[in-house]
Amino acid sequence: MKKVALSLVAISVLSSAAFAGSVKYSGDAKLFYSAVNSGGQNFNKKENNLFDMAGSLKSEIKIDNSFNPVINWGLTAVSNFNSKSGSWITHQASPSDASNKDAIWLDTLNLTFNPFANTTMIIGRQQLDTPMVFSEQWNIAPNTYDSVVLANTYFPKTTLVAAYVDKSNTGGLTVNYYSEESSFKDFGTKDGAYAFGIVNKSLADTTLQAWAFDVVHAAKVGWLQADTKYMGLDYGIQLATRNPNTGDTGTASAVKVAGSINGIGLSAAYSTVSKDGQDFVNVGGAQSKLYTDAWWMVGTVAASDTKAYTLTASYDFDVVNSSLYYTHSKTAEIVTKETTLTFDKSFGKLDTSLALVNVQKDATASDNEIQAYLTYHF
Repeated sequence: MKKVALSLVAISVLSSAAFAGSVKYSGDAKLFYSAVNSGGQNFNKKENNLFDMAGSLKSEIKIDNSFNPVINWGLTAVSNFNSKSGSWITHQASPSDASNKDAIWLDTLNLTFNPFANTTMIIGRQQLDTPMVFSEQWNIAPNTYDSVVLANTYFPKTTLVAAYVDKSNTGGLTVNYYSEESSFKDFGTKDGAYAFGIVNKSLADTTLQAWAFDVVHAAKVGWLQADTKYMGLDYGIQLATRNPNTGDTGTASAVKVAGSINGIGLSAAYSTVSKDGQDFVNVGGAQSKLYTDAWWMVGTVAASDTKAYTLTASYDFDVVNSSLYYTHSKTAEIVTKETTLTFDKSFGKLDTSLALVNVQKDATASDNEIQAYLTYHF
């Protein structure tokens, strides 16, 4: 029924088009590498390291029509050239074969149009960005969703959002592509998930958000967030609740403050998650939208029964931009400390980044990583 509905909408919009418009292409090529010194082992042990290359091609086709239809499609390909190293994104030959194989998949295919005044509808495979269902950008290939999104801006400085998510290849480090079967699986349960949101900017320098998520037969999540600027400082507060179909209701809260002194960007954030067995990571994914989420150990601050704080500092030198991140998270069982120092520099269309990461868990030997990121845009 969902596929039939999508086809009918697409046909009704495109059938009246004059097939005049414009076509735009874009893309990028990426190389990500991480050398890991884990538990005192040598950096050059390939099995501990991560290596992946990826390329993407995107196209935007605009059609002259009263509905303003736009067709977006995109391909992503990944390979680690049969390296013995691990990979950012799992591209196994099959669920039972852990060896990485070259892979290519359609990560974007959607129709965007305006069915009514002040209303935009997106139907098909796309990236999403909501507090509990979103495409994770830290990975070499962001996860995408087969979904329907409706956004309305009838009320001044207010956006109303309604969405249904059917399938996804979500999972952060475990975004899978199998040559034997599609990696786009039913989202949450076989009945998918619904999301409803209100984003309001009526107050000066302030964004207010309220979201409700229903992962059918699994859990209902509510998320409130307020971000504002006052006297040169940025403030934020987040409140969330997760009510599973079975189990206890969990809650999460976070606050942050950020500003700059003599060109040095500074921020501090604190979060707490109740000990009810509920987490507040991206549904089916790895990352969290809580202010305290770590740079590398994503999602750890959002686990059940966790208190965490994050401190950051950044400075733009003439030759390079540098940032320092420190995240401390504590549960009843373990304390995790992450310290990350990054250096970023762009050379025209080439973005480069170097990250030095140290992760300490309780009294165990720390993990040290040297990560290099290259992205060329075309």
